[in-house]
Amino acid sequence: MIKLTLQEAGVALGTAVSIPDDPKDALIQLAVAMPPMVRWTTALLQSTSDAHTGIRELIDERRDDLYVPLTSDPKRAILTLRAETELLSVLGVAREIGDPLVPLGFYRRERDPRAFIATGLSSEELGVVAVDGGLRKAADVLAAPRGLVPVAVALGDKGLSAYAVDTGRKVDI
Repeated sequence: MIKLTLQEAGVALGTAVSIPDDPKDALIQLAVAMPPMVRWTTALLQSTSDAHTGIRELIDERRDDLYVPLTSDPKRAILTLRAETELLSVLGVAREIGDPLVPLGFYRRERDPRAFIATGLSSEELGVVAVDGGLRKAADVLAAPRGLVPVAVALGDKGLSAYAVDTGRKVDI
């Protein structure tokens, strides 16, 4: 149902939506990895004027327990899916249910001290949120991997942009 809704929204927006055909892989993407990514996206949008009415208060109240439906903002969910697909390709990794970072929405290369999370923000929006300290604020209330450097990622016209959560500085992937 979520897959169909997002695919229909993608057609309406004129944007390709990358959801695996294999039911197991689609379930891992939509039910395991995507909810924390959308939660991070919503929390980061909290510091902008794009947060949906009512969501801002829920984030303040519930923090990491908040479930944000993937279809509540199809445009942002689709952008998150596209960023995740590109991120996996650039990192050269696959979405694996046994990876302990996937339920947190993060991915990493072997031996890389950084863990990357795709967001539904544009590259420009993520840059503004990073400079304004929004990444650090989100990390204070949302789950992030311990012992690794969390990095938020956005997809823009020129590809992926990444910012270290703790410093707000732009980093290479």
